[in-house]
Amino acid sequence: LDSSIGPVPCYQHPLTGAFAIAMSPGSAPCLLLLALIGGYAAYSWMVYMRLRPTFLQMQWAASQRPEGTEEEVQDALSALRQSGGSPVQVADVPEWSLASLLAKADADADSTHIVEDFDERLGWHSLFQQIRGQGAAADDLLGTWQFCFRDYVNEEELSAMALERGAFTPVRLRGATTLEISRPQLLGGNPSATLCDRFLLMGVLPAEIMWRGYLASDDELGNRSLIWQDTSARLGFGRFCQTIERPAAAEKLRQQPWRVEGFVDRARNAGGAGGPPVLALCRQGIGTLAFRRSLI
Repeated sequence: LDSSIGPVPCYQHPLTGAFAIAMSPGSAPCLLLLALIGGYAAYSWMVYMRLRPTFLQMQWAASQRPEGTEEEVQDALSALRQSGGSPVQVADVPEWSLASLLAKADADADSTHIVEDFDERLGWHSLFQQIRGQGAAADDLLGTWQFCFRDYVNEEELSAMALERGAFTPVRLRGATTLEISRPQLLGGNPSATLCDRFLLMGVLPAEIMWRGYLASDDELGNRSLIWQDTSARLGFGRFCQTIERPAAAEKLRQQPWRVEGFVDRARNAGGAGGPPVLALCRQGIGTLAFRRSLI
């Protein structure tokens, strides 16, 4: 060979090269970090897989709510059967008092706790059914309320359940959703309402979604609904916080009014003997949410 052409370069596959760099003596911390990330990803995947049967039963229970459709029932049954499971039989709904349901929530220090038990979810359904359409006086609704239950289920519940077990989730709630209903600023006006969700994106970036609206009287009988007028989102820290007015996802969700069904405590705990009252609000065509009066 003619030595004048110099050394022949050796071809190195990109992945092979990366592996060689990672295995070099000075790269042990990087290799350890990659192993930890891979291990956590595997653990998170196993958590989601183990929770899937419970989540599918929760969807089956949710399909039994008043706003549930026949299509939703069939979808829930199909998902259960495809996973190799079978639906829990909906027999007589067990007797639950509001006090016992709230006691179970209080036993968990996490205010974003998800109700996973099938019978417990049906207990909430039963209480909602008993007060459906009772309504409430405007003065009784004033104050701060914290979310404690909803009778419909989506992937948000699955993520929250996984997070409780230490798995990764891209959105992490920072406390329960809060609802604030305030006295009208003008005589004869409607009480104002704000709904606030605070969470972390990817575990580090603070974010806040705010809904703003008012409490309206729907008819002469005094039936009331929360009407949402606009939304906003805040992302980031301090001076670097960015505000987005009317984000598309929130605007889509706020379109339907939330009908005031009544107070759950009147179903079995007249006068609030079972603790703070719980307000039931129905998102038309979707489901019912329960908000507990804040004691703070």
